[in-house]
Amino acid sequence: MEKKAPTLLKEILKTAIKQAEEQKKGLLTEEEVQAAWLDAAGENAAKHTKPKKMTKTTLVIDVDSPTWIYQLNINKSKIEKRLNRYFKNKKPITIKFRAGEC
Repeated sequence: MEKKAPTLLKEILKTAIKQAEEQKKGLLTEEEVQAAWLDAAGENAAKHTKPKKMTKTTLVIDVDSPTWIYQLNINKSKIEKRLNRYFKNKKPITIKFRAGEC
């Protein structure tokens, strides 16, 4: 049996970096999410909310009171449309509101 030549470290790193960059495509930065949320929800709602995490295409928003959760759910489809316009080249985003600290 022939022995394989060892793989150079720089080749392994190139491959790892390329794979990481491909996985990162389409992901949103925290700053992008914060700016989009402020724009889509409005300043008043943003004072009572905080984008907490993004799981695939669901944006989880912590809300400081049940009253605000109710209000945001009434306007959920409008907010989602605004977010999706903001990130027009990304995957469609849905929102999940939950009680939490803001």
